[in-house]
Amino acid sequence: MIAERAAEIAELSTRFRALRADEIAAEIARITHLLNNQTCEPAPTNMLDVADKPRADVAAWLAGLNLPNTRVHACWISLREGVEMQLSDFVRHYDELWLPGADDVCVSDPNGQFVLFFDHEERITAWCQTCVDAASHASN
Repeated sequence: MIAERAAEIAELSTRFRALRADEIAAEIARITHLLNNQTCEPAPTNMLDVADKPRADVAAWLAGLNLPNTRVHACWISLREGVEMQLSDFVRHYDELWLPGADDVCVSDPNGQFVLFFDHEERITAWCQTCVDAASHASN
């Protein structure tokens, strides 16, 4: 379902790959730990309520996070599906990939530099390096 959603976006049709089940499970474990861990400092680094915000404002906020444009894993938690793509591709097409009100999507750098969580309550939460490191050590 998610790979098909990404494939329907002309610019992305050849720029992503579907994640394996073990990759999806690892990403879901990491975001679950971050969401449940109240002692992670800082937790979270940034949060944006995107309800009623113009797409340009959301894109500017995402760009303002100054995250490295690496290959990321994007996982749809309830569907247990995911894709790998460039962060810039996800950001450019976030409004076609994430369905606010329905989807919880975890976007993370496999090297542990950052995690973005796009939730069904129309919020985007960003975690910093320190918090991601703490979650990685706790899940090992």
